[in-house]
Amino acid sequence: MTRPAAIVAGASSGIGRATAVALAARGFDLAICARRGEQLEETARMARAQCPEGRIFTRVVDIGAPGAATQFAAASAAELGRIETLVYAAGDAPAIPVSRTTRSEFDRVMAVNAGGASELVAACWDGLLAQGRGCVVLLSSLSASDPFPNFLAYAAAKGALSSIARALHAEGRAHGVRAFAIELGGVETALLRRLVSEAEWPSSQTLSPEEVAAVVIDCISGKRDSDCGHPFPLMRT
Repeated sequence: MTRPAAIVAGASSGIGRATAVALAARGFDLAICARRGEQLEETARMARAQCPEGRIFTRVVDIGAPGAATQFAAASAAELGRIETLVYAAGDAPAIPVSRTTRSEFDRVMAVNAGGASELVAACWDGLLAQGRGCVVLLSSLSASDPFPNFLAYAAAKGALSSIARALHAEGRAHGVRAFAIELGGVETALLRRLVSEAEWPSSQTLSPEEVAAVVIDCISGKRDSDCGHPFPLMRT
């Protein structure tokens, strides 16, 4: 029996790692990428522990660099034979006041949070349509509609990412391709703790990466099809 195959971008830690491990546990072959090679290999080791017979392709990639996502998609398809699922968990969230948000920094944040996602999906799109099925899950943020101060670039990028999901739904739904954007609140990751302390945002008010990964799996498995093309919030309540 042919195993399902998925790409997970931004898989070296946090939500991307938790999602890759969860997909492996469900029998997926994986193509995973991130900028940090040592941490990416640790994700691969964790995924193989869940499914020793599964294939796992890893590549160190700056997914926001022009052309990088296209090259990774082609290599992933060649290695696994097909791609049916894309999960985009790559991102960066620098806290920069408006007055210090340069054009180059804005473009960099936009590239890693949204540009890489657009390029990755575009590189896989014809294959998804030819298969007549596919699923794209984009990890967006509540900052898309309600940003904190000092997050102009991040808010703009996550707003773009949520709109990408809407556009994918509009073009893909007639061909069996489903698209989701999950607009996340606080998630207990190193990135969050780089920005805010436990006192400022207690862990009791954050989600774990594994809780987010479970919702990603629900999107892929069809349990949240009512949310296709309509970015939805996910936060600790």
